[in-house]
Order: sequence, then C-alpha cells, then structure tokens
Amino acid sequence: MRLDKRITTIIAAGLVLALGLPARAGGKRTDAAKESDRIRRAALRAAGAGARVRRATPVIRPAVPSEHWSSLIAELAKKPELHVIFDVDDTLVKSFKHGITTAEIPEAVLEDLRVLAARPNTSVTILSGKPLKKLEAMFPGMDNVGLMGNFGTENRVGGKYEYDPASQRARPTVQAVATDLVTLAEQLGIRASLVRNKDTSLSMHQEEVPLETWEQFRKGVLSRVGREKSLLAKTTDEVIEVVPADAADKGTALRRRLAAAHGRSWRTRAAVLFVGDAGGPHGG
Repeated sequence: MRLDKRITTIIAAGLVLALGLPARAGGKRTDAAKESDRIRRAALRAAGAGARVRRATPVIRPAVPSEHWSSLIAELAKKPELHVIFDVDDTLVKSFKHGITTAEIPEAVLEDLRVLAARPNTSVTILSGKPLKKLEAMFPGMDNVGLMGNFGTENRVGGKYEYDPASQRARPTVQAVATDLVTLAEQLGIRASLVRNKDTSLSMHQEEVPLETWEQFRKGVLSRVGREKSLLAKTTDEVIEVVPADAADKGTALRRRLAAAHGRSWRTRAAVLFVGDAGGPHGG
C-alpha cells in the first residue's frame, strides 16, 4: 500500500506525541509539562499539513532517527490495509482536563481524522477511557471513525452500538462503590470530583493531591473494591481505575475491532499503528 505525503505527516505528528513528550518526575507533572504542551500543539498543527501550519509554529519532526522512520513507513506499506488507532489524552487533547469540548480540539485535527478515515483501505479508531457519549461530543460528524469508550467496553462502529455485557451487569455495583469513594475522598479533604464516574467504571487521578493523602485514599479504594467480586481495581502510582472484573480489557477489545474491520486474517492483511502514550493501568 502506497502511503502518501499527507498520511506520513499525520503519522509523524502522532509519533512526536507518542515518543516526544518529556517524562514526569516523581509522579507529578513538572515544569517540563509546558514544553510537552508546546510540542503537542506544534505536532497537531503539523498534522494539518502544508497550508494550515501557522508560520509562527515550528514544524516538529518525528522523534525517531530518520533511518527508523524510513523503516517504519516501509513496514506499514507492506500490508494492503492500514488501521490507525489514536489515544485521546496527551495525544489529541491535553490530559487531566475536565469538561473537554469539541472547541478544544483543533479543527485541523478533526479534519485530518476525517480525511485519514476516508482513504481507501484505511480504518481509524479512537480508543479512550472516556465514556462513549463524551467521545461522540468531542469527535462529531465522524461516522467513518470507530469510537471505543470506557477502554473498549462501549463502542460505536459503523453506526452500530456495542456494549460489553459484563460492564452492564456491574453498573449498580459501580454506582454503589462510587458513592462510598466520594464519601472517602471528602473525609480525606479531597474534592469529590476526583472520583470520575463513567457509569460502568470509575477513574481517579492523583493530580494535585499530596502523596501521603493519595496513598491513604488509594488504600481505602483497594479495600472497598476488594469487597466486590464483580469489580477490579487497576492502579499505577498516580492513577486508579475501577472496572468490571469480567469485562474485556482494551487489548481484547481492539483485537475484536481489528477482526471486524479486516477479517479474521487481519494480522496478515492490515498494518496497525497505535498513536498515543503507553501509560495507564489498562493492558492487553
């Protein structure tokens, strides 16, 4: 499959986002976050290609050696079909931001996603821990782009909606746990909105919470969730996700999406590129 200049520009910007952001120090966002944001904005504008790149914005090149970049493009071109999977936080939008709206995603980026998805033999999927309804609000008018919310447990693909049965069954328990965790947060002096209720899952990020308080909260979460056989807590140093224990992880959900888009032999038919960071407690 021949990759034209526009798609390689979009992929290049994606690789900058995936590989070029400075690491966090000590579990906190550092002063380097400002540089991260500058790189992110420049890369997204670069994805707009040619005329839409503002003259005042430096074009950021791929954060990989040129020989590796050439090898990647050559590898992608070996397969007759291409599937590009985009993360959202720290990729298409700034992470840890409440109430994200469409206006906060550059129109050039939305347009490039539409153009990319309209290419022959090309599929585009947006995968996020955000609820599906929020993804639909953030990425409007993209019927040809697959949306996978709540890490693949609620999806819209080709205009059809799919919901993980285990997640639907766990909803009442998730809501009961959410109420208890909000109470726990308030008892520790943490704002209640830290417990992000996504209907069939919960998400909590340390953000500005002091480390000692966060550790108390994390232990309380693990204790409360541990009493529910139908739920599972997945943690990193600064993130806690509460999910249905029997729900498919995002890796399984993605493999199902790839099989639906390219057939059971998708591994031989499609080149798959994931654009995003590798962080977070979800695997697969």
